[in-house]
Amino acid sequence: MRKLFLLLWGVVLFAIQATAQRTISGKVTDDKGNPVFNASVLVKGTNTGTITKVDGSYTLTVPANRKVLIISSIDMITIELPIGTESVINATLKAEDKSLSEVVVTGYATRKRSEFTGSAATLSNKDFAQRPVTNVVNALAGSAPGIQTSSSGQPGDAIAIRIRGYGSIVLGEKLTAF
Repeated sequence: MRKLFLLLWGVVLFAIQATAQRTISGKVTDDKGNPVFNASVLVKGTNTGTITKVDGSYTLTVPANRKVLIISSIDMITIELPIGTESVINATLKAEDKSLSEVVVTGYATRKRSEFTGSAATLSNKDFAQRPVTNVVNALAGSAPGIQTSSSGQPGDAIAIRIRGYGSIVLGEKLTAF
């Protein structure tokens, strides 16, 4: 009799647990309607989450007492959506506006400009517009500290662009005239 009581009690607890959760599905797209692959869909306040498939779809089991989904993706603005009573929740993510002038890429790391403590030079098309040059290599020569260019002068020969001396990687390309 005791075994039967424990078995019934276990079935009741399992049934309560099964009804305390529900499955939510949906699709995540960008502001142009394209599916967002690998977006993170997370139940707020838990470790329960999933990622979207190639077509932007997801399926997630949500505890009954949770009310908010957090949806995020790289280079997109994170959004929070109320769960409510719906079983299908679609989301649209907008692109996050990041300025590339806030990032400094060095030979060994990427840092925010505010965190970078070394010296860096920035070149833009405005720097080259006022200079009378005949090709790109001559435009680079002397435009920032540490840039050196060299070539043998022979037609079709490789041009070497060195950054910070002869111990650096040589950026060279054999130019072919058409």
